[in-house]
Amino acid sequence: MIARIALAFALCVPAALTAEADRKIKPDKYTQAAARVFDQAVVAEQAGDLAAAANLYDQALQVAPHPAPAFNLAEVRRALYLRGGSGAPTWQDVTIDYRVYLTLQTDLAERKLVAAQLEHYAHDPVELRLVGEGVLDLGNAFVLIDGAIVAKPGSTVVPTPRGPMLKLSAPPGPHVIDVVTDVTSGVTTLQIDPLRPLEAVVKAAKPRERGNVVISGTGGRVAMWLRGPAFDSLAPPRRTDVKPGTHQLGVFRRWQEGDWAEVFYQCPPIEVAVPTTGLAYWFIGTDAHGCAANVRHVGLRFP
Repeated sequence: MIARIALAFALCVPAALTAEADRKIKPDKYTQAAARVFDQAVVAEQAGDLAAAANLYDQALQVAPHPAPAFNLAEVRRALYLRGGSGAPTWQDVTIDYRVYLTLQTDLAERKLVAAQLEHYAHDPVELRLVGEGVLDLGNAFVLIDGAIVAKPGSTVVPTPRGPMLKLSAPPGPHVIDVVTDVTSGVTTLQIDPLRPLEAVVKAAKPRERGNVVISGTGGRVAMWLRGPAFDSLAPPRRTDVKPGTHQLGVFRRWQEGDWAEVFYQCPPIEVAVPTTGLAYWFIGTDAHGCAANVRHVGLRFP
């Protein structure tokens, strides 16, 4: 957390930023009242009572809007967000607090610094601790995030009571995690929040999935019907056998109108590839119309 200056409110700015030594606030009765509350907030924060400090910084901000309590409020609420638990602020709450500071701060250099800091918070990769349960051995698996390989067989894993654990990283946002071994596979979907390390568990599919093609997509499964080799007008299985080669698949969307009517919509076909050795992995995303888009074909060859 960026250090704070525990001075009277009228003279305070974030310590990590350029000091506003030449900026003064006229000491009328409102700013004097805000200064008293600000000093109480500093004492509460130094004592470790972050909830009380946040409330007091917010009070000071309401009495006399100023960048100093706005910044400190954002920093304290970020700490509460990282601590988590019942009643903790969301990342959206924290973002709003920082944007209030950016609105109040008139120094362009300081605004640029904090805006860049907020951008890093929102997009920098977060540590992901992935645990494989049962027969899903992460040390002998391909791990894919949103269709991209992030770990291969032979990766270093750490034993845990629940199973082998693999340390990865991923940017904040929703993700699909696929784990594929030569004998089975598993999938999980998760939401990664900014700055918060996350532990996720992937379980092997039951019954055990076999086949030379693994099919995944947005949400962890393909929300469409595919017509082609190994499946015909059926929701595709997660893993199946498909003849090696290049295939054209018809794509159909199905939805329900009213209480009874089912409507089918034929999307443009997609081309997929199956290697002669190893496994094929297809990650099929969807476009605004629910049709297949951004299809990724990845060959997985085990040692």
